[in-house]
Amino acid sequence: MNMQHVLIPGFEKLASFVFWYPFIMSLFWIAGTLIYIRYRDRDPKVDFSAVDWPLVSFLVPCYNEEETIEETLKHLLALDYPSKEIILINDGSTDGTADILKEISRNHPEVRVIQLYENKGKANALHLGAHASKAEFLICLDSDAILDQDAPYYLIHHFLHKGERLGAVTGNPRIRNRNTLLSLGVKVAMDDFGTCYSSLSYLKHLPINTLKIDKSFIDELDEVGKVLVETIIQMGKKLNFDLTAEGIENEEQLQFVTEQGCHIGQGYLFDKPLSPEEMSRLLN
Repeated sequence: MNMQHVLIPGFEKLASFVFWYPFIMSLFWIAGTLIYIRYRDRDPKVDFSAVDWPLVSFLVPCYNEEETIEETLKHLLALDYPSKEIILINDGSTDGTADILKEISRNHPEVRVIQLYENKGKANALHLGAHASKAEFLICLDSDAILDQDAPYYLIHHFLHKGERLGAVTGNPRIRNRNTLLSLGVKVAMDDFGTCYSSLSYLKHLPINTLKIDKSFIDELDEVGKVLVETIIQMGKKLNFDLTAEGIENEEQLQFVTEQGCHIGQGYLFDKPLSPEEMSRLLN
């Protein structure tokens, strides 16, 4: 029997559909993407002088920021945005931040300071700052961040342009103190690698020295888990990263990661978590 002439009824139509449907739909997707970029994803140049800019509150939570807060405030005061207020929230700092903020409030009446005597975190500080604000629009930034001169205009313009459809806008931050940190000998470790926000893209953009393989991979060293851990270790070695395996709890896990070339680990196999006092005694 010549197999070349054995055809299933309707096979040719099915084969044509399998080929042409994805091909045609991909053209629609490409066309739709190009149209979106052309008409929706390209923000026009904003004429700052043609807009009646609303009052904006700049909220800056501070915790032990005595070395950076004055520089941040200097740049905020230099912004030419026409209608702004600056609210600095001291979140229970234990260094000289509170004294610096008191001096700032005396020298700059346009700056308001909220002093908290207990550290309850950035979210709480921003919440209190929002209640103290007189403005409808809030720009929240870290106490070591510097805004570009045009940033407030473009951030607020999104709300004015798109109205109630928009709830929040984020900026495009750049790390400005990376070289300074590295020159001081600071080492950067990416914790919980492979999960949540510890993604591959950060390996390219951050000055990472150490990858810490997340415990969830070490816990499940089945066939797939071993491949994943081995791949992470090999990738880290090719990128010249130091490697640390988290959550090692038995000899089998230790043996596997060691065989793959990861020679630093942490977990209950070595010791339980120690208090500062116990760690001090151990080191001494």
